[in-house]
Amino acid sequence: MVRNIPIKHLQKMIYNWKVESVGDLDDYAKKFIALFPEPKIFALSGEMGNGKTTFIGAILIQMGITDFDGSPTFSLVNEYEINESKKVYHIDSYRIENNKQVLQLGLDELIDEPNYFFIEWAEKLAFILPKDVIWVYIRKNENSITREISFEL
Repeated sequence: MVRNIPIKHLQKMIYNWKVESVGDLDDYAKKFIALFPEPKIFALSGEMGNGKTTFIGAILIQMGITDFDGSPTFSLVNEYEINESKKVYHIDSYRIENNKQVLQLGLDELIDEPNYFFIEWAEKLAFILPKDVIWVYIRKNENSITREISFEL
């Protein structure tokens, strides 16, 4: 069951979804990506094991990507093609140690491209992210498999 709880606040819409099981994730991924028909940068934040990669994988499946490779923890970036003109980049910043490394890797230039970006551990890239980035927070409820996904538009 999909529960969408938008709250109107200061011209922004706040979404707070409770995902009861992994089986429900596809419904939430479908609702999420439907909100963004044009490329955006999504900064995902949450503790290790909270479901960032799983949520990204569900979203990519909804976007028609069938070869999701999981988290690019060691390669840092996975690139997927939606069509000839649009790409999706999945970036895992976990292993990035400092701002200099971000710039040496050219991530600041990469995110200037008009494509979809899903960035795990995005706090490490905050200094290069544009103001209109969509922050997505994923929390795991203690003693439960329930996840809370929240973001604002």
